[in-house]
This record gives sequence, structure tokens and C-alpha cells, in this order.
Amino acid sequence: MGLGWVVGFVAAFADWPALWYVFIVVNSLQGALLCVAFVVTRQVARLFVDCVRPPLHGAPSDTGKPSSNDLKSRNVPGDSTEVARMSDV
Repeated sequence: MGLGWVVGFVAAFADWPALWYVFIVVNSLQGALLCVAFVVTRQVARLFVDCVRPPLHGAPSDTGKPSSNDLKSRNVPGDSTEVARMSDV
């Protein structure tokens, strides 16, 4: 992280315009480096790859529509089980 500031100090004293560009690029990439270091865990990377990679041939494809099993397993406010629990109170 301190490498960027070292390049900045050298650029200020050496008066080389190319060093200013290096300083700007290195300091700009610090945020991306921190994101990769602390946010991108193995699980996040695996989820990203699964979203980007096309499904394998023969594997069931996800159409984005919930199946009837998905709808049955959810507790939606106002459904019969929620009303029954509220009436017990």
C-alpha cells in the first residue's frame, strides 16, 4: 500500500510525467485490491463462477421461475399457516 505513495513522492521530486501516471494507477487500484482481499472469499468466488459459467450439457437449467415446491416451503405473510399461528396467540 505504501508503494503508491513512494512513487508519488519520487514523481514530485523527479518531475517525470510518466511517474504521475503510475502513481494514479497504483492508488486507484488499492480499492480493488482491498475488495479482492477481504470480500472475495472462496464461497463468493464459487457463486460468481456459477453465475457466469453456462450450465453443463444435460444438467437441469434454471428458468428463473419458482417451482411449486419452492412456493410450498416459503412462509408468506398472510398464508393459512401464518393466520393459524396468529389465531393461537
